[in-house]
Order: sequence, then structure tokens, then C-alpha cells
Amino acid sequence: VDVGAMVSAWFIGWVMRKQGRRAGFLLGEFAGMLACLTCAGALYLNSLALLTIGGFLLGIWSAAAYYARFVAGDVVSERLKGRAVSWVLVGSSICASAGPVLATRTSTVLPRQFMAFYLIAAILALVSMIVAFLMKLPNHRHRHPAEAEAGGGGVGFVEGPS
Repeated sequence: VDVGAMVSAWFIGWVMRKQGRRAGFLLGEFAGMLACLTCAGALYLNSLALLTIGGFLLGIWSAAAYYARFVAGDVVSERLKGRAVSWVLVGSSICASAGPVLATRTSTVLPRQFMAFYLIAAILALVSMIVAFLMKLPNHRHRHPAEAEAGGGGVGFVEGPS
């Protein structure tokens, strides 16, 4: 996982800079969904090699998620930066606590241990991908000072791609 995050962090940042933040988050969520399906398949096939590939893909998902706290601070007014970053950290902490509980509770649902957890995580990644697709994120960090003072340019939802 760490190697996947380390290798892909620069690429995710490059995608966000060139194609927009939404594209970077979509790439990360897609990697997460693919990672979870790969890990579930690895457990089913009893394949360490496939599980290693899945772990690398999980790192790509993590690298994209690490950017969330920075983006949260970039898309709100100065007055709300601390609160926005705090909400991202609270959400991360909740997920970090809920993940092991979900893994434990679902560990024996399917014939292979933890396979159900990876399938549920793949569904959650798909839901996150849909949310990321619907979000309207400004592509540039620097906004016009009047817009920043008014609190504009923040996160919103759109009907189609932007």
C-alpha cells in the first residue's frame, strides 16, 4: 500500500493540476474500486501475487485521498479553512475506525475470509466515485480576492461534467 501511494502521489497531483481536481479524485476512486475487486479476487483464487497488486492499487487510492484535506482548505474562504480541513480529518478518523469493525463483522460472510469486506469497500469506492463526479471543484488554488472574501468558489454539485 505504501509503495503504491509513494509511487502515485506525484501522478495524482499532476492529474489534478492538468485535468482538474475532480479527475484526480475520480482516478483515485477508480483505483480503489479496482483494488478492492482485485483483493477480493486474490482471496478467492488464493493468490499472493494478485493480493500484492491489489495492495499497490490501494496505495493509489490512498494517495488520492490524502489530497482531500488540501483541497478542502483550498476551496473555502480563509475563515472556513480550519473547519473544512477538520471535517475531512474527522471523516478520515471515522473511516479508519469503522474499517476494522466492518472487516471483522464481515470476515466470515463469504467462503474466503475478508472477501466480503473487499466487495463492500468496492461498492463504497463506487459510491465515492459518483459523489466525486457530481462535485464541482474549482481547478485553481488562487481565486480572485473578492470571491474569497465573499466565500464563493467552494464545493457544490453539478448536473454534468465540468
